[in-house]
Amino acid sequence: MNMESEKDILLNEFLDRWTLKKVKAMTLSEYNQLGNTDTFCYWVEHKTKKIANISGPSTSFKFEIFEREDKNKSYNTTDFKRDNIYSWRSRAGNTRKEAFNKTKADIIRVIKSSLKGDFRDIDSREIQLSPLFRWKIAFLYSNKKILAISDRIAVKWLARQFGMPNYKNARLSIVHTFVMAQIPRKNFWKENELMWEMYSKFKKNGQSSTIKTQKTKIRKGTEKKETKGYIRTVQIKKEILLSREHNQIQNSVYKRLVAIYDKESVKMEKNFIDIRVEHQDKVEYYEIKCDNSATRCIRMALGQIIEYAFNDNSSKKKEIIVFGNHEPNGEEVKYISHIKNLLPDLRFKYMYSINQI
Repeated sequence: MNMESEKDILLNEFLDRWTLKKVKAMTLSEYNQLGNTDTFCYWVEHKTKKIANISGPSTSFKFEIFEREDKNKSYNTTDFKRDNIYSWRSRAGNTRKEAFNKTKADIIRVIKSSLKGDFRDIDSREIQLSPLFRWKIAFLYSNKKILAISDRIAVKWLARQFGMPNYKNARLSIVHTFVMAQIPRKNFWKENELMWEMYSKFKKNGQSSTIKTQKTKIRKGTEKKETKGYIRTVQIKKEILLSREHNQIQNSVYKRLVAIYDKESVKMEKNFIDIRVEHQDKVEYYEIKCDNSATRCIRMALGQIIEYAFNDNSSKKKEIIVFGNHEPNGEEVKYISHIKNLLPDLRFKYMYSINQI
């Protein structure tokens, strides 16, 4: 079973178990109870952990009210209250009943707003749920219309990577909407996992994982590209999400060319060129592009690959090949012919299958 199917099944299991009707009828013990793996809180934090992880250093106070393991524990602060069984945030109420009723009302409001797609309402200060818990619930009922990432710092970091203005002060609902508009919806779970991995890497290293536009410089080649997805950002315009498809195609093209010629003639990523092939009488430059059409692949690649050829000091004839992930349709075949006729000295080709090499 692939990731998309497994996570969709898990999400549907949660939605079947905790319909809005069941949440409205939920008791405190059904909400949070030690040793009960069928409570609402257990489902949100643990059973759906593969969907969006909210476990970690945050305490059970993210649930607003919870059953304590240590029944004798006390708090040296007015922020929390307790009775003989439960602890809760003071803001939720003076008694266990008041705290649960407020928490339950907030959860119901989040669910209703999420089901309607009214994510701005979830930002309301009237809702006292912690952001981590609040946005995990919002996602679960959103029909995948917001990110499966509940950490507000991570979401805002992603917004920054995609060039969102004023991301620091923007409400989280606006940030979610902005980032969602930048990513492909075809493989929702894979793209979300990819973005979380990138944020985790940034957090671990304490530095941005973006690749900034720089002046031309020398770089050694390689014989294999990483096929695990990653985010690359280009500061000149907006930041672009690259999935593993680009590198899979690049590896396949490289292997095919090496099989036909040899490693000395075929170089990958040398001086940032996807693939460069040295022949006795010419040099070929391959630029790999992945988008939703052959036209867009060509549009993204053409200027870039012309620049590579221009900066190469070789005196041999130069051919540029855009290798895309889409076979051109009828109109696109005409478009390719038009480019060749318009720029006959360009020696331009478009490929989409390694069998064309």
